[in-house]
Amino acid sequence: MKVDFKNLTNKQYNIMHIILSMVFITFIIELLNSNIMLVILPNRLLFNFIVILLVYLFFICITNKIKLSVILSNCLLFSIGFANYSVASLRGTPLSLLDILSIGTGLTIADTYKLIISPYLIFAIICFFILLYLNSKINYKLPKTKKIVLIRIVLAITTIMFFILIFTTGLIKAFFLKTNLWIPSQEYKSNGFLASFIKQTNDLLVE
Repeated sequence: MKVDFKNLTNKQYNIMHIILSMVFITFIIELLNSNIMLVILPNRLLFNFIVILLVYLFFICITNKIKLSVILSNCLLFSIGFANYSVASLRGTPLSLLDILSIGTGLTIADTYKLIISPYLIFAIICFFILLYLNSKINYKLPKTKKIVLIRIVLAITTIMFFILIFTTGLIKAFFLKTNLWIPSQEYKSNGFLASFIKQTNDLLVE
């Protein structure tokens, strides 16, 4: 039996790289949220990681390329984090789904505001470019086989089902996310941006 340790090591290295990338992009998003990732409780932090992982898997299902998927995912997540930073610095409250739905109105008055350049923003941008550089070192390629196609389909269905369960059942309660309707920024810092954004979106749905 011939064992290719080189490929095995490469596969494990890239899995570890993706895990660290999830942690790094969470750290960056929380910087843009004027928050420190370490203050978030483990169960709430787990929810943020799950959301990021599902974004990664979504792009992998579409492209079948790990490097491209991770880079695209991190660019998307950074853009959302930056949008939250911009809204919070201009209005004092974090980004919500309603802000995205009313983006047209926001753009009409955007030129009347000035973006605040804070140390959080500068450090987040520096960290983001470092992350993209590290992501460019991913060199594991998925084979184009029927098995991989089937796995991609299963992962896509799993991703969709997770969000359906989040918005149609009480699954989100299992992560014990904090609610603070009076001071939303405190809730976003306690739960993490992604977790609170999804929670706030879920709370908008009424029976």
